[in-house]
Amino acid sequence: MANGMRSLYSVLHLVAGTSLALIPLSAQSAAWTFAPLLDTSVTYADNITLVENGKEADTVLGVRPAINVNAKGSRLDLGLMYQVDSRYYLQHSGNNNYHQLMGANIDTVLVPDLLFLNGTGSLSHQAIDTKTSAGLGGLAVTENAGDVATWTLSPYVERALGTAAKIKAGFKSEFVDYTGVSRDSFSRERFVDVGSGSYYQKFAWDFSITDKTIYYGGVESDVTLLEKKLKLSYQFLPAWAVVGNAGQIHYNYVYDPTIAATPSGNLWRVGVAWTPSSRTVVEVGAGEHFFGSTRYGKFLHQGRLTHVEAGYDETVSSQRQLQLEFAQKGTIDPVTQTPIPADARYLVEVTEVFISKRGSLEWGYKSPRMGFTVSAYQDRRFFQFTHGKETVLGGETILEWISSPRVSMTLLYGRDSTSLIDGNKASNRNTAFSVRRIFSSRFYVSFEGRRGQFSSTDPAVTDSVAHLLTARAVLTF
Repeated sequence: MANGMRSLYSVLHLVAGTSLALIPLSAQSAAWTFAPLLDTSVTYADNITLVENGKEADTVLGVRPAINVNAKGSRLDLGLMYQVDSRYYLQHSGNNNYHQLMGANIDTVLVPDLLFLNGTGSLSHQAIDTKTSAGLGGLAVTENAGDVATWTLSPYVERALGTAAKIKAGFKSEFVDYTGVSRDSFSRERFVDVGSGSYYQKFAWDFSITDKTIYYGGVESDVTLLEKKLKLSYQFLPAWAVVGNAGQIHYNYVYDPTIAATPSGNLWRVGVAWTPSSRTVVEVGAGEHFFGSTRYGKFLHQGRLTHVEAGYDETVSSQRQLQLEFAQKGTIDPVTQTPIPADARYLVEVTEVFISKRGSLEWGYKSPRMGFTVSAYQDRRFFQFTHGKETVLGGETILEWISSPRVSMTLLYGRDSTSLIDGNKASNRNTAFSVRRIFSSRFYVSFEGRRGQFSSTDPAVTDSVAHLLTARAVLTF
C-alpha cells in the first residue's frame, strides 16, 4: 500500500503541479465545476475464487465515493478524478480490500497558436492476465492483479503555415509503475508531422516521423521504434480518389536472427477510395511490408436507422506481454537467473513482432426505442521470432430497449476463442442482462445479472464459471 500511495502522490504531483503552474494563465476566465459522487453496489457471486472444485460464494458490498473537478477556459482544459474503491466480503472478510483510483488530464495553451501542453495521469487496479477474471472484474479473488500508475507529459508546437501547410512537432514522455508485480518502464517519444493546408482541394499530403524508445527496469532489453511515413491522396473525380503511403519502419530489441527476419525495412501501400455519398465509403488496396505483400479493404455505410462496417487489413505490430506464472520445480527466474520456489509466482515478459491479418464485420440498427448491434472478427497472428501462429475468433451481440426516457434494458452476449501457439485453445464467454432506472439527473439505479465463463484445453490452466447478481445506485451531489 505504501508503494501505491507513492505512485498516487507522484501522479498527483506531476499533473496537479503542472496544472497549478499554468492555471494562473486563465484562472479568471475558466469555469470550474466540482462534482462529488457516491457509487454503491451489492453483488452476489457464486464463485469468487474462479475454481471448479471448492467454489466460494460471497456477497460483496461496494462503496466508491469520488470527486470530479473540471475547469474549462480559453487556454485551459483541466479534469481531475479521485475515487476510493472499497469492497467488503460478507462471508470471507479476509478478502476485504480497497484501492485508490484517480485520473487526470490537462490541455493548456502556453503560447497562443504556437505552443501547447498535454498531460495525463492515472492510478488503477488491473488484472495482469485478463483471462483470470472470467467476467468478475475486480471482485475475483486472484493474485494476477495489481495497482498500475501511468502518467504522460507532452509539450508540442502546432501551427498553420498560411493555407499551404500545417505542422505539429513535440516530445512525449510516459512512465508506467506496476506496483508490486512488475518492473517499471519509461518511454520517450519525439514526433514531427507536416501536412497540407486548406489551399489544396483535391491533393492532400502528410509526412511524419516518430522516434520512440522504451526503457525497462531490471536487466530487460530496451525497445526502440523509428517510423517515417509519407501519405498522399488525390481526388481525380468527384467520388473517386487515389490514396497511398510509403515509408520505413525499424524495430530494435534483442532477438534470435537464426529464427527470425530483421524486424525493419521499407513499406508502401496504394489504394482506390470511392465515396458516392456522405453516407458511404469504399476503399481497397495493396502494398508491401518488410514481411511481404499486404492487402486491405474497408466498407462503411450509414443509413437512416442502420449502419454496416466491414474491413480487412494486414499489419505488423510489436507487443510486450506480461503474465504471472506459477513456477514448477527447477524453474529459473528469467530476470534474476536464480531458482524460484515451486508454486511461487514469477513474471514472464515476452517481446515479439507479429503479423496481424484481421477481418471484421458489424451491423447495427438504432431507433428512438431500440438498438441492436452484431459484430464479429477474426485475427490471425503470425509471430516472427517463434515462427508460431495464433488465431482469435470473436464476436458480440448487444440488444438495447428504451421503454421510456427513464428506463432502459440491455442484453449482451460476447465470446472469443483463441487457438494458441502451443496448440491449446481457450475461450471467454460473457452473458449479461441489465436494467437501468433514472430518477433524476443526479440519481439512478441499475440491476444486472451476468455469467462469465473461461475454458482452456491446457490441463495446467484452470477453467472457471461464475454468476453475478448486482444492484447498484449512483448519486451525484
